[in-house]
Amino acid sequence: MTHSATPMQWTQKQVFVHIRLIAATVIFTYAATHFINHALGLISLDAMESGRKIFLGFWRSGVGQWIFPVALFFHTQSALWRLMFRETWRFSTREKVKILAGLSIPFLLFWHIAGTRLQWWVYGHNDTYSFMLLAHRNPWDILLLTAMTALVWVHAFLGITTTLDLKPWFQRIRTPFLVVYTAIPVLGIAGILSAMGQVDELAKDTAWREFVRAAHGGSPNAFAHSRLVFYLGGLAFLAFLLAALFVARAFVLRRHRRKATINVSYADGPVVRAAAGVSLLDVSLMHGIEHAHVCGGNGRCSTCRVRVLSGLENLSAMGATEATLLKRIGAESDMRLACQSRLQGDVRIAPLIGHAQAKNSVLKKKTESEGAEREIVVLFSDLQGFTAFSEHRLPYDVVFVLNQYFRGMGKIIEDEAGHIDKFIGDGIMALFGLKEDIATAARHALAAAHRMQTQLATMNDFLANELKTPLKLRIGIHAGAAIVGDLGYGNAAHLTAIGDVVNTASRLEHANKKLGTWLLVSDKVVELTGDAREADVLLKLRLRGKSDVLAVHGYKS
Repeated sequence: MTHSATPMQWTQKQVFVHIRLIAATVIFTYAATHFINHALGLISLDAMESGRKIFLGFWRSGVGQWIFPVALFFHTQSALWRLMFRETWRFSTREKVKILAGLSIPFLLFWHIAGTRLQWWVYGHNDTYSFMLLAHRNPWDILLLTAMTALVWVHAFLGITTTLDLKPWFQRIRTPFLVVYTAIPVLGIAGILSAMGQVDELAKDTAWREFVRAAHGGSPNAFAHSRLVFYLGGLAFLAFLLAALFVARAFVLRRHRRKATINVSYADGPVVRAAAGVSLLDVSLMHGIEHAHVCGGNGRCSTCRVRVLSGLENLSAMGATEATLLKRIGAESDMRLACQSRLQGDVRIAPLIGHAQAKNSVLKKKTESEGAEREIVVLFSDLQGFTAFSEHRLPYDVVFVLNQYFRGMGKIIEDEAGHIDKFIGDGIMALFGLKEDIATAARHALAAAHRMQTQLATMNDFLANELKTPLKLRIGIHAGAAIVGDLGYGNAAHLTAIGDVVNTASRLEHANKKLGTWLLVSDKVVELTGDAREADVLLKLRLRGKSDVLAVHGYKS
């Protein structure tokens, strides 16, 4: 059974998503180049005016003059429509900051546009830096300019990083990006303040003031009056749009909710009702059921994913975006993204990531804590012979020796830029590549393995009188995509990785025992390292629980 698309579905169609993205990119480019133009005030007022000619040479050219206002219109409209037709207005803290900043911008931006672009469009006035700074030499205007700059830049930052924070490569440049991103508006405001000081000196000359006002082309009184008219007209238009959309939202959602006849059952929770066409994520949020959605329900992460226990056929068909993302994380066939799955009949679901694991905003915690897909290298190690050693030793002696082992191996892993995920009995799971590229991570993991073998030899010499047979190390290393994030509950939550790469590395470690090797490294890791070290064993394995054959390199003691 199929259902007509809901208003929210229309606003999430790829064509509208692309329009929003293109419009946002245009606005961001306009703002960034405008702030850079402001920053020239740190050099001189003349430098600002020269930069302005270049800036306006594009943005006020025959075609260019329409690019920014059209982008602003479409970005604002698409954002408002998307906001108005959300089935629920329950937002994360990050979403609230972004939305409130976005809604506040027009109240300040319209005032700026009414004194610059519209004056040029309607009357042909020349809104030079000299004129604008001369007309706004008071703390109140500087405060408004600073507030507008901050709102625009914060809103843009939240929009940009919502997407980029989920990209593994972005984590390597996030800090320099943040420095440059923050520097642009700061330098812009500093340039304005510096230029205003120059204007204060020049304004002491009556002839200079008259020249600037004459170059502008409008009288101060006419300028102030027309600016106020333009500003109030813009606010009235915005108020009309908001009022119309509120009415439309109330009408559509009232009609939609009258048709809430579909049952949605939660494996460990209630049974609720919703209308056809509503997403599983919005069902949860409408009924106050906590449901993780780090990217805001935009299909850019997998934190909202659910296992469909029954009624999989009663969900909308999987789109290309959802299918690609689920394939990347190796999701099973009964798994769906709640934000992309829309109801067509009764379903029973089980959310797979608790809200507590993803509730902290990326403004407060690094992205890895909330879950991100990235290419990493996983190392598993196990200490063969330690169980026999510990059987006839006092508990204190066992703990002492094991701690010595963990201390030595842990330092090696950390020296090689690895992250110790967990200690499992006498085994270790370590992750490489959380803060470096995959090729470097592979080299560090392989180097750590060989250093660990050398460290164990030293430990065997130390325990020679206590050991019947030397302890042996078994290590498995594999590289691939994994979901890295904080998993667990409360104080037990810690940064870990899940995915096929983890299972494969663990099984390689176990396979050492059967093959008589101490180290098994997947062919992918060897390719990444470019290590020419000749392996003792070259073979293809079909690991337990795996249908594919894996090429591995084995090393014997």
